[in-house]
This record gives sequence, structure tokens and C-alpha cells, in this order.
Amino acid sequence: MENEPNGDPKKSCSWTLIEEENLMNILQELVVEGQKQPNGKFNAGAHETTVQRMRARMQGIDITSKHVVNKLKRWNAKYVAVFDMINTSGFGWDEARKCVIVDSPEVLQQYLAHHPRAQNVVNKPYPEFEKMQIIFVKDRADGHIAESFVDAVENTQQENDLGNGATQEESEIPINSPPPVSAPGSSSVSRASKNVLEK
Repeated sequence: MENEPNGDPKKSCSWTLIEEENLMNILQELVVEGQKQPNGKFNAGAHETTVQRMRARMQGIDITSKHVVNKLKRWNAKYVAVFDMINTSGFGWDEARKCVIVDSPEVLQQYLAHHPRAQNVVNKPYPEFEKMQIIFVKDRADGHIAESFVDAVENTQQENDLGNGATQEESEIPINSPPPVSAPGSSSVSRASKNVLEK
């Protein structure tokens, strides 16, 4: 992990692929261990536990709980974007390529008219989507998406604008995620509609 040039650990940083993979594995472990509440929040101290496990697995890594919180926010926005599209009529999931697909350019144009920040979601591989689903899905079905893609991006931007210092309470950020759904279909291409949300 590389900090910004001034070396301030509170600033944003670049994650390597191996660091991201380790982080995702640790977060999945925390979910399995019951460190995530039904409302989608990780338990108090979970982010610090993540930092400790990252340091134990990757000697010399310079990481703080704020780095973990910021990475979770970015991943959550990406997860919500993919989830929202595959649960919109005219979109689906290509299991072989691990990407969102769309029926026609017209469907995509209509969607982007309301969600312009989703410009680069279709046909982009998301091999980590199923892992993200384990990390971000809420443990209860409440029949609606807690936060849309646009809301997630805007809220992430607002939180970034508030500053980089994290308190213990801020480290217990809720993971605003959709209710649980089954993983994208096992067939080569699966179609999902908004009806999934009502199950």
C-alpha cells in the first residue's frame, strides 16, 4: 500500500491486487464469524481487527482502519451499481464473463439518463461481485434497495468531503446495501428483474 506523497496515513492510498484480495478474504471471514449485524453494520472493532489481520498476513503493510473504511465505501458503491443494474428490466448478468449485460443500446441510454454515473458498468468484468455480495448484503430481506447507485456515490463523496479523521463511531459505518438475493445465476447468462426485490 502506498500513501500519498506527504506520507500521511489518513490520506487516500493505492491498494495492490494482493492487498485487495487479502482484505476481501478477511472481510468475508468477519461475516462468517458473525462480526456483521443484521442491519449491515460491522461490529465495533471489526475494522481494527481487519487491520491487525492484514498486518499479520502481509509483513510491512502500512494500513489504518480509515483505509479499510474508505475502501469499503468504494467497494460498496461498486456493488450497489452492479446490483441495481442486474435488478432492472432489460439488464442481466453474464456468469461466464462476470459482467452486467444489457438487451439493447436503447435500454442502456434510458437507464443512463437517470443514472449517468453508471456509464462504465455494462460489460465491465466484476469477478469479485459474489465476494462483495457476502460482504455487503444485509442479513434481512426488507423489499427495497437501501441506497441506489447514485445515492451511494453521492454519499461517499459527501463523507470524503467531511474530512479524513475517523472516530470509533465513524468506523462503525453502516454498509448501505441491497437485501439478500441469490448469487447471479449459474447458467451462462441469467436475467434478473425488480421482482427479485419482492421475494
